[in-house]
Amino acid sequence: MSRERRGGGSAGDVDYGTIGGTYSRYRQPDPVIEARIHLALGDAKTVLNVGAGAGSYEPTHCEVTAVEPSASMRA
Repeated sequence: MSRERRGGGSAGDVDYGTIGGTYSRYRQPDPVIEARIHLALGDAKTVLNVGAGAGSYEPTHCEVTAVEPSASMRA
């Protein structure tokens, strides 16, 4: 049985299938990291966010396509 079917997937040393349901309650964006990401994006019109997770750093000034392999994180 695949990890995806058992628990929603795993990435490295974190099992998002286990923690994914409450992840966004605890994972809050760091303002310094957020500012650096937005600066790096500049005047981008589109972004492909691979490993999007709970979307803590999604830019609001452009179109974002989120790709998240873990079913529990997508939920």
